Amino acid sequence: RDVTGVQTCALPISTGVVSPDRVLAVAFTTRAAGELRGRLRTLGRQALAGGGLDRVQARTFHAAALRQLTHFWPLTVGGVPPQVLDSKVGLLAEAARRLRLRPGPADLRDAASEIEWAKVTGVRPEAYPEKSLKSSRTLSLGANELASLYAAYEELCLERHVVDFESVLELTAAILGEHPEAAAAVRARYSYFVV
Repeated sequence: RDVTGVQTCALPISTGVVSPDRVLAVAFTTRAAGELRGRLRTLGRQALAGGGLDRVQARTFHAAALRQLTHFWPLTVGGVPPQVLDSKVGLLAEAARRLRLRPGPADLRDAASEIEWAKVTGVRPEAYPEKSLKSSRTLSLGANELASLYAAYEELCLERHVVDFESVLELTAAILGEHPEAAAAVRARYSYFVV
């Protein structure tokens, strides 16, 4: 039984069936990943001393993808991997100046959120006006202005060799999809995923 009194089964790691080095646990938020790491440490100390739970990797989806991106980029794309932006807002402000747009700070934050939506749903800048209309997206900037801002932002990212968190996922998936040796290395490294 665990600390809450819920019946649990023996973990495959504790029985030696699964090597903890071959497990990747992923969570959506940094907080959840930290809690997962803490629970693994607690389990390792309490019930499974010496079981190797401390060797299970627990990360957010983005952190796991970033680690793979930085590892495989030099081998597949070549050169230094791009840096990750902490925030889109500064680059969006610069892109807006290039386009002679004058959005306010709240508009830039809304645009950043809208670009995140577009990227996670696979909408490219040129398709944004039509897709936003079909999805009833509303924001202070018009759909055409947002599409232009999105395109200018993407150009600046390329020029500066930076990526946002959504691009980290896209690029990692592209590398794994287009380079069989990279995908094989991930499959050889991890046999078990916990979400």
